[in-house]
Amino acid sequence: MSSITLRRKDKYARYMWLIDTIRRHDRCTLQEIDRRWQQEETLNPDGVPLSRRTFQQHKEAINAMDFGVEIICTSNRYYSVRLDEHNPLGAWMWQTLSLRLMLAESRELNERIITDEIPSADRWLHPILSALRENRRLRITYRPFGKEAFSLLLSPYFVQMSDRRWYVFGLREDETSLTVYALDRILACEPTEKTFVFPETFSAGEYLRQHGIGQYEAIPETKVVVRAYGLMADRLRTLPLHPSQQETKTDAGWAEFTFTLRPTSRFFGELLACGAYVKVLSPRWVQQRMKETADKIAEYYK
Repeated sequence: MSSITLRRKDKYARYMWLIDTIRRHDRCTLQEIDRRWQQEETLNPDGVPLSRRTFQQHKEAINAMDFGVEIICTSNRYYSVRLDEHNPLGAWMWQTLSLRLMLAESRELNERIITDEIPSADRWLHPILSALRENRRLRITYRPFGKEAFSLLLSPYFVQMSDRRWYVFGLREDETSLTVYALDRILACEPTEKTFVFPETFSAGEYLRQHGIGQYEAIPETKVVVRAYGLMADRLRTLPLHPSQQETKTDAGWAEFTFTLRPTSRFFGELLACGAYVKVLSPRWVQQRMKETADKIAEYYK
């Protein structure tokens, strides 16, 4: 490997390559990693060997980053990647960076790689994250669908990306319950000089587990049981609808899943998206709401 100082882009590209290579093949020896590195045409077109010293430097740099991944050595010979389950943001960061680097190196395939755009993320996410870091209140001008725009002062607690939309959750002035705002409906947003005290015991993950997107205080936490048929059962195993999802019964052709949550409109939408391959078994009021929605949809096609 050249002794010339690597440009930052090249350096991170090599880090991502190293993580991806060890993750894909697992329990790699340095010799196996070096062999694959010499075969890497994009990052190493000259086929320069990967020295032990350079590998150790890359390994130490990766482990020092807050990426939620760590390259470890087992039995003094094999290398593996260990994921930090308590740092999902770090893991998301390195996965996103890895994907961006791969896309940048594959410009000749730009007509064959299709990605979803996320509206307004590049415009409003930066000032919101800045306010999160410094616990500063945000002055926001917001226009909901079908309503007039209004201004508010928000103490931001956390952000979430879901279904191609970014959301910011926070407390408005003189309120005690969190409210959520979609970034694509924000017209203006800037941090103010006013600060707020973020509660040390607050957990964004626990809040989302209980409430989902939005504030639904009138909906009690409920145990919902659904039955998924055919391939939908496999899909739910791969892509759970909610963190509380548990598979509680399995038989030929179907599986039952239990959720402990507040059944919000978003959750009903997730169930409806499963089409005729999911049936709510309990409780009765959730069954009834699904039936009413299905009947209303059927009316449109009469």
